[in-house]
Amino acid sequence: MERNFRSKALEANLVETRHEEIQIPTKHQWFIDLSAECWGVNKRTVEFIKEYNHRYVNYEYVLEDLHNICLTDLWFYLSIPESEEALFFLTEIFEELSQAKLSPRNNERLMTTLFKFVDKLLKVGRPSPKVIRKIVALITKGMQEQEEIYVRNGGYFKTYLSRVAAIPEFRDEIIDLTRIILLKGVDFWENTARAEEWFASKKKLFQKDYEAKLRLIGR
Repeated sequence: MERNFRSKALEANLVETRHEEIQIPTKHQWFIDLSAECWGVNKRTVEFIKEYNHRYVNYEYVLEDLHNICLTDLWFYLSIPESEEALFFLTEIFEELSQAKLSPRNNERLMTTLFKFVDKLLKVGRPSPKVIRKIVALITKGMQEQEEIYVRNGGYFKTYLSRVAAIPEFRDEIIDLTRIILLKGVDFWENTARAEEWFASKKKLFQKDYEAKLRLIGR
């Protein structure tokens, strides 16, 4: 009963704080103002920035909005004179969120959005090497700090970094990162598959003895 009361009290408190005035940093206001004449983009941006700066930020909303801004609204940020600064601003948001206390699920959403972002950047625009370099650095750092998430999503390296790898300046680095993550993936599955243990527990259900073949799957 006490836990339920506290939960309802917290919920009521969070609803109340939604009406508080939110302080928007100068740089964030600058980003909002970029889309002042594009209603749809501006509306999403205002909602995103306000939630991002809220005292009790809802990271699921933030990540959903970031996904939409980076993919759906990307055409706009590629079309304006301040394009490079706007794109670099978004990479800084990714960096800040990577240091936030996100749940594993939200960390994974952040990672997959970053990969899709850089792929679409190169698919529909010509971002500066500075922006690409920043994103590659974030991926490298993410591999170190969130290794399990990156290993589990190793396929993203092949699917979404091929355009980056096509740029001579980044080719060797992307190939090296992909090689590292795929090798870590092999190690991960070898050490977690436990196929032999599973077969031993289910051996009576099989007509043949597959034990020798299962040794090839994992330890």
